[in-house]
Amino acid sequence: MTKERRPGMELPFDGPSSQAYNRISHLPFFNIERSLVMQELGKYRPAGTLLDIGCGPGYLAAEIVRRYPGLKVTGLDISEDMLKLAAHNLPAGRVNLLLGDAAALPLGDSSMDFIVSSASLHHWEDAPAVFREIQRVLRPGGCFLIMDFRRDAPAAMYAVARIFNLFAPGELKRTRGALGSLYTAYTPEEMTALIATVPFRETKVTRGFAWMFVTGIK
Repeated sequence: MTKERRPGMELPFDGPSSQAYNRISHLPFFNIERSLVMQELGKYRPAGTLLDIGCGPGYLAAEIVRRYPGLKVTGLDISEDMLKLAAHNLPAGRVNLLLGDAAALPLGDSSMDFIVSSASLHHWEDAPAVFREIQRVLRPGGCFLIMDFRRDAPAAMYAVARIFNLFAPGELKRTRGALGSLYTAYTPEEMTALIATVPFRETKVTRGFAWMFVTGIK
């Protein structure tokens, strides 16, 4: 039975929780997450400009610029603390970092060829507004690739999340961490209905074990 969505159950990151998240971002779970995104991204062979929404401490953006050195990459996050960490973690001069809200992207119309986001969607307070912004900022023919948890994940994933929270740094426990992410996430059916309200040329929601990919073309 799918659990009821609890928006805001996972609390926003502050300075200490951002630092703790940065420290654990090399654990196998996070490496697998980034590997799945990079594998999916490889199907598109991105070129030109790419925006990473909710870039956090910058590890996904770092992998993207290493794999695709010709890309002009921008990382955006609503947390100044996360962007300070990203500035330290990213190769110097390779990623432009922006402080801003995904529901009001500080970018011009049709300015990006590709938009990617990983484990950020469930944080968006107004997801329809973010998808409208993605549609505005993408160039015609541009693509987006979003990965996030699914709330209808198997019960085993909820058990793993509870165990993870037990052993997580205290700063992350206060945010309700992985378990909060699951309860705040959407189901594939909810995402299919949501993105259908935005005039993309093509969209698709693909299920994984405990995650989903939301993709589309302007």
